[in-house]
Amino acid sequence: MVDLDGMDEGVNGHPLLMNAFAINDPNPDSVIPTSQFFSEGNGGESRKSYHGYPRGMAQLIDSPTEFVITPMQIDTWNRNTTYGEPFVPGPESTASQAPPDAIYSGHLECPCTDRVTKTIKMTYATQHSGRCTAAVTTAALCFASAADIGAGHVSRNMTVNDASIPAGCSLFQSTSANVTMIFNAHPQAGAASCGAPSEKPRLHGMTASFINFTLDLDTTVEGGLATLTLVGPATAWFGVGLNALQMKDTPNAIIVLGNGSVFEQKLADQSPGSRLPMSLKIVSNTVEGPNRTVVVSRPFKGMTAGHYTFNPAQSELNFINAIGSGPSFAYHKARAGATLNLHAIGAPTCICNTGEKGYISTDMNPGQALFNKNCRPEPFADLVALKNPTCTIEQYAGGLRCCTSGNILLDKDQNPWPDNKLTYFMKWRFWYQDYVPATKTKP
Repeated sequence: MVDLDGMDEGVNGHPLLMNAFAINDPNPDSVIPTSQFFSEGNGGESRKSYHGYPRGMAQLIDSPTEFVITPMQIDTWNRNTTYGEPFVPGPESTASQAPPDAIYSGHLECPCTDRVTKTIKMTYATQHSGRCTAAVTTAALCFASAADIGAGHVSRNMTVNDASIPAGCSLFQSTSANVTMIFNAHPQAGAASCGAPSEKPRLHGMTASFINFTLDLDTTVEGGLATLTLVGPATAWFGVGLNALQMKDTPNAIIVLGNGSVFEQKLADQSPGSRLPMSLKIVSNTVEGPNRTVVVSRPFKGMTAGHYTFNPAQSELNFINAIGSGPSFAYHKARAGATLNLHAIGAPTCICNTGEKGYISTDMNPGQALFNKNCRPEPFADLVALKNPTCTIEQYAGGLRCCTSGNILLDKDQNPWPDNKLTYFMKWRFWYQDYVPATKTKP
């Protein structure tokens, strides 16, 4: 990352407003890196936690000349007192769990204030082969699931008892845009399987997040043909990253600029990544009112290892999407992860029950983020069974899921210093040692 003094030389960094480009290694014969990433945000920073390495261990870098900092900062300063020692906490939200007279702010624990909304809902997924592991059990749930799986315009709801179609919930869409939702009360064992008898079905899916995203997979074309439709703001950039729920999944992204230009990018973790060769054919690029609609197509197989390869055997595609504040590709104004469900055209597609899932959103970050913790069930651990707040959204009281960048940690009705802009300064000290390679000693 190199600061280019505001010059527009391509892609802006995330979250740093800087540009990125490749440079040659100035010392290619050395195994010591000439650039290095230091991550020491391990919690309790303002409580003077020690940051260092075990004896005998080091993180090496060859002759650095520049340093760039990305602070993870929570403002806890009380404007009603002079900054310094002893610490005097500012106003605390009602969700703060700091004890009385604590020498730290409870906001350092990122409490889930009344600005946070938790949403728990039943989730569904499409399946166009085999049978559902967990079926939708009532007609009411079946018909209500249409919106969740992006069924489009439902022209008819039907309840039947018919062995020739899948048991439970399914949808049927002919070549027209109209969809029929079907709840079949026939026992699963005697009912038909999901999907089309044809080995080459056409698959279709659509969903709305910060952008509207439609995907059509035509397996009848040699090599397959994927057609993607993206609808976003007409004057600001927007994009979608395929097969990902966060940037660190490093997806193949399709970016549309405010001037209508389209390019492909291989995103990186907290970084814009690098440009990919253009594998897309622009079918159309139109503006109507406040929205731009871009239709692109390409074969199923990715052009390079960095391009996503579409798999028609999959019934869903995870993706991230974002919109920007301006026309040029830069730090996003809003972003979210979402899932697009695919269904067959001209054949029944099963709708399966995938259980309850929790989502968290805030007034400053309204996109619903999936509450997903890697908590192992018994017999490996008992946190899930005990409904530990770390693992259970209902009991989750604070942490990173309620501390997304830009969140306000005071309650909605707390605004103790209106129009009081805070100016702050940062200072760093670096201790280093010149590297001396280890030498073998005689036993």
